Amino acid sequence: MPARRAKATIAVPPSQQSSLAGVTTPSSAPALDTRLTAKKRIRKDPNRHLYTDRALADVTDGETELLELFTHSNDARHAVEHARKVAQLTGAHAPERAKAV
Repeated sequence: MPARRAKATIAVPPSQQSSLAGVTTPSSAPALDTRLTAKKRIRKDPNRHLYTDRALADVTDGETELLELFTHSNDARHAVEHARKVAQLTGAHAPERAKAV
């Protein structure tokens, strides 16, 4: 019968050991219960499909000059200009510039 080899064990360096191994976390049951209750309430609401969030709405023409998303950095402004150039070259619809007031 062949000799059995001992199992190789590798010690875990202290930097990879969890310093929170013995720490327990509080139950998240109350938070989960709150979310489930809100979910049920929304599902039962007959007007739930009427809700629209402004952040989810499409960007309309001219808003690229007004919304911070498109104007907060040079990269954002260049991306808008690039989209306009591509649309102009391909004949696709591009956001138009807002008229100065």
